[in-house]
Amino acid sequence: MRFSLFLLGCLFLTGCGGHPVAEVTGKVTYLNQPLEFGKIYFVPVDSSLPPAQGDIEQGVYTLETRGDRKAPIAGVYTGEYRVWISCYPYHQPGWSGNPMIEHDSLIPEKYESVNESGLTATVGRGKNQIDFALEKDASR
Repeated sequence: MRFSLFLLGCLFLTGCGGHPVAEVTGKVTYLNQPLEFGKIYFVPVDSSLPPAQGDIEQGVYTLETRGDRKAPIAGVYTGEYRVWISCYPYHQPGWSGNPMIEHDSLIPEKYESVNESGLTATVGRGKNQIDFALEKDASR
């Protein structure tokens, strides 16, 4: 039994293909104010790793990895990531409207595209504090 627990612990700490799992938290601001609510997504550059996501509440987020597993993993595999963020009224906790009705984004739409956001992150071992400061899109 102890050996089984040891192996389970080793798998959790080393993660996918030898990539350790690290804690990732951070702050998201828009126009120098905490983003009240939204979603944040980390898409790995290494396509063998699963993406991670988190809810933004009062400008703060914590990531978890879902991958192809049924239960999420608290944390993110170490490596390089492209990041995108979305913020719609239906992301607000307690929102009771219809998410199927089209809503405008509350932040510039470029941040919703992994290819256009310009946001990246490097996740290292241990605890990671990765903050993002979103600005108004000057091209619109």
